[in-house]
Amino acid sequence: MALKKLHILSLGLGQSNFLNQLYGALRKEDDSLSFSIDRVYDISEGKVAAKNSVFEAEYDFSQENFSKAVSLRSYVKICCSRFFWRSLFFEMRQNFSALQLVRHFLTRNIYQSIVDENILPLNHDIYHFHYCIPYNLRYVFHLPSSAKVICSFWGSDLYRNNDKRTTFYVKQALKRANVITIQTPEMGEDLLKRYGEDLRPKLHFALFAQEMGIYDRIDALREDTVALNEFKANLGIPLDHRVVAIGYSATEAFHHIEILKVLKTLPAESLKNLTVVLSLTYQRDEAYLKALDAYSKSVDSFNIVQLHDFLSFDEVAKLRSITDIQIQMPVSDALSGSVTEVLYAGNTVIAANWLPYAIFEQKGITFYTTSKFEDLKHILPEILKDPEAEKQKNKDNSRSIKAHFFPQTTSKAWVKIYRDII
Repeated sequence: MALKKLHILSLGLGQSNFLNQLYGALRKEDDSLSFSIDRVYDISEGKVAAKNSVFEAEYDFSQENFSKAVSLRSYVKICCSRFFWRSLFFEMRQNFSALQLVRHFLTRNIYQSIVDENILPLNHDIYHFHYCIPYNLRYVFHLPSSAKVICSFWGSDLYRNNDKRTTFYVKQALKRANVITIQTPEMGEDLLKRYGEDLRPKLHFALFAQEMGIYDRIDALREDTVALNEFKANLGIPLDHRVVAIGYSATEAFHHIEILKVLKTLPAESLKNLTVVLSLTYQRDEAYLKALDAYSKSVDSFNIVQLHDFLSFDEVAKLRSITDIQIQMPVSDALSGSVTEVLYAGNTVIAANWLPYAIFEQKGITFYTTSKFEDLKHILPEILKDPEAEKQKNKDNSRSIKAHFFPQTTSKAWVKIYRDII
């Protein structure tokens, strides 16, 4: 019997690199799923173009000038809403001025009008909100109680937004949601500690889809030393150098400078043929980049390469393939695609033990963990001393990643969530 077609509207963060992968994989798993999206944006700025859009429709539910009749209906709805009064009293406790309270009321009126006039007439079966911060969840509170709502955490939305206002609004949204998704059990426990044990029955574990184009290209490059040497040369990396990558983002949270300071203390033998690559193409913080650039220029004991232009899938695959070691020690992180790709390529990862990476260990994937930046002084020289021994240790990682983290496995959990919610 044919499955009922489900129409899913993606709301919140419309970041292309996650959602194209996720929804593209889910459509392959179940072609009766149909996806539309509000305000999708391409973080590659055209560098990585989707061959075919995975979305049936793309919308922009931005502010409009609604008629007086529509606004009046929204005012009445808002005044009858428990959430509105709860939020108003919360804002009053934050010492909001009278003007701010009026603005709060008007903003809620606009959101209610957008939901009633623009979103609900489209008749979607499921409203899937991504990246759980208050602004991304703004429409949750104005949907009817019969609407099926999924709230999905990505990682930094759970760990890097801890102020009172965020906690209040996100908690209210999670109470309203039918399903909450998180990537790993560790992250799930952190979520329950923050937002309440009563949410446990709604909590589902579902991994985001990996970009298979990158993994296919990594496989193709395994024996292609010519292409990899060419890529190294184009980046200004001597062919005999070992490559150490730090993180994948251009924010201070990735501790580039702290790590570079430790690397400067390594024995001369370890630094002799070493290039450090800083991938700074994503989440760019210009003030921090200036400070990082100034510090990098002060280092003369090893080579540093900074990447500022967004990389194509082919370039990403080549970078993961030439990365001998990736150091991953940000303040917080979900399951990083870059880490998984480096491990799949057979290379080494050193990760902070405060990151929710236990799932890698549970699936038999080999990597190093540490609790302190200073530990890198001891770990790195040992790894650099015998790179071939490290490759041997990592040889089964690609098989484990393929078995547990590829879409043929991860997509099933998402499809089940969509089917069970109806």
